[in-house]
Amino acid sequence: MHDEVSETENIRNNLAIERIIVGGCDILLDVNQVFIRKGCVIQVLNSDRSKTASRVARIGSFRGLVDKEIMRQCYLFSNHMLLCTRTSGGKLSLVDV
Repeated sequence: MHDEVSETENIRNNLAIERIIVGGCDILLDVNQVFIRKGCVIQVLNSDRSKTASRVARIGSFRGLVDKEIMRQCYLFSNHMLLCTRTSGGKLSLVDV
């Protein structure tokens, strides 16, 4: 009985997250997908990866190589991690990585 309740709560939680994602997310419709944690992640972007890689090899440090940092919403599940940005309307938009 406890397992059935846990599974129902898990499905309900996944559907609640799926509803706030623009365009939905089919991954969350899988009943085996268990929600673990939600949090914020800072994604570090740089403009030219090959140039950065050679500088890192020479200098040995990432200091000064960051072009841009973006705050992302992160949802960790048993088999996947979703990175999202929050839109002005409060919905989530999936990030292509």
